[in-house]
Amino acid sequence: MDKVLFQQLLDGDIAYEDISEDTDMELTDEQKHVMRQWLVGVYGFSYEVAEGYVR
Repeated sequence: MDKVLFQQLLDGDIAYEDISEDTDMELTDEQKHVMRQWLVGVYGFSYEVAEGYVR
């Protein structure tokens, strides 16, 4: 996932569901952590569930 797409997700410009499943999720460990926190905050996932989505 490129940095622009990642930032659009965090800013709420696009929805997580709108991202193609074949999108390359090449995030750093820090970016993965931020994405998991975002899923917890926006979608109410538990952190463990968010880890399953963002590996």
